[in-house]
Amino acid sequence: MNRRLLAVAVLVAVTALAARAAVLIRLSDTELVQHSTHMVAGTVTAVSTSWRDPDGDGVSQIWTTVEFRVDQVLKGPSRVGDTLTFHQMGGRIGEVEFKIAGMPKFAQGDRELLFLMANLDNPKYTPLVGFAQGRWKIRSDENGTDFARRDFSDSCFYRLDKNKPVEDAKPSEAEELLSDVVGRFQKEIAAQSPAAVEGLR
Repeated sequence: MNRRLLAVAVLVAVTALAARAAVLIRLSDTELVQHSTHMVAGTVTAVSTSWRDPDGDGVSQIWTTVEFRVDQVLKGPSRVGDTLTFHQMGGRIGEVEFKIAGMPKFAQGDRELLFLMANLDNPKYTPLVGFAQGRWKIRSDENGTDFARRDFSDSCFYRLDKNKPVEDAKPSEAEELLSDVVGRFQKEIAAQSPAAVEGLR
């Protein structure tokens, strides 16, 4: 695993289970593109929860399964109309709820722009790159114009300074035109060589 992603995973693993806010390392647009295998916009078609033991260690936990119809592809092997299915730790079954700070929640009908890592079936926590950093919620106004924004309400950000965590500023949560967000990342994708991207997977 890339050292930077490993640091993210360690920070999340320690803080998400022990605190109310997830501690994340801020990822740049360049890093989001580098670490994403799937960059897609679309619609959540189904959400379900189940007890799963993906590690095979005999300990089951609640996982959420999300089915996502692809409406636009920025990067990756998916095609428009495909359904991507991914799993992430946490969710509710009956009166039992397992929450992880910083874990985005999905609902049927949600429109999203998602940045996903390669292994959709068996991630440690979520295949979203950088937790909430890999998810833009999309809405349409009364004129049919699409907007996108991120939500870091239960996350805080740190950077590593000589291997020590130092508090960092949150990425913007401001709403933007979806076309501007997509265009910005399309330029970033075009600027990265396939060889460089492949080397970080």
